[in-house]
Amino acid sequence: MNTIEIMNESTNTYDPVKIALQNRRKLEIYSYTLTTDWGLAEDAVQEAFVVLYKKQEKLGEKDNVYGWMKKIVRDKSIDIIRKRKKFTNMDSDLLNLVENSFNSHESSLYQEKLRAMSTVLEDCMSHLNSEDIQIIKKFYLKKNSCETIAEQISSSVNAIRLRLSRLRAKLRKCSNGKLEKLGESW
Repeated sequence: MNTIEIMNESTNTYDPVKIALQNRRKLEIYSYTLTTDWGLAEDAVQEAFVVLYKKQEKLGEKDNVYGWMKKIVRDKSIDIIRKRKKFTNMDSDLLNLVENSFNSHESSLYQEKLRAMSTVLEDCMSHLNSEDIQIIKKFYLKKNSCETIAEQISSSVNAIRLRLSRLRAKLRKCSNGKLEKLGESW
């Protein structure tokens, strides 16, 4: 889910806390890779949420809340380890290696998810007629405006907008259904 989709529906405002909450489990796993203790990891994430709560007004819609929280969680994890004296000497090279390994794994999962989503979308598009596929390609791939497409196929602009809206809804329903069958992680 992207930043634009995380708008509070009732007030139509940006909610960084909601974005962070949706990534809480990933943040806990990340902290665990640093602390190797689930209790400490949860503490670090909890402390990071306190920082977020205090500074949420300073974050804008274009800020990467997950990335920002990840940095805070890293700092809090290190602070907790030092306070608890779990490790007397923390090797920064080792810490960077652990962090890079986590980021690499996270990136691999993301790429795998993108491939699966692409396959699902292709399958859903295969059920559309050729004219609908051409309209989608003209709009999204060739970046043609609705006005341009309407001229090209001798239709009204409103008809193109309505058709695109219906096609998006149809593709969304199809892809969401297929992704649900793939499992919880979607």
